[in-house]
Amino acid sequence: MDSPTPDVAAARAHASGADLRHRLDTATKAYEPPLAVVELDAWDANAADLVRRAAGVPIRVATKSVRCRDLLRDVLARDGYSGALTLTLSEALWLVATGVTDDAVVG
Repeated sequence: MDSPTPDVAAARAHASGADLRHRLDTATKAYEPPLAVVELDAWDANAADLVRRAAGVPIRVATKSVRCRDLLRDVLARDGYSGALTLTLSEALWLVATGVTDDAVVG
């Protein structure tokens, strides 16, 4: 089977993007923004790829990149991850007090 032309591929991507936007808007309409939607398969793949590229060096998660406690807990529970690099002392203390991590560095 031949690949679609670039114009057809772009039209399909736009249609699927518009459909995705509609589905996400519908699914989140009861929530007050700001909010985020995370594609968990991509999350898992990226987390695994970082561990592979770190080649045994523990990864400290920069909390400025991951602003959701549940996602921080998830990634810190994985092999290869160790601790959080936080923005402020109060954030570090809060993450430790709420049980997200027991290893937080302010940077």
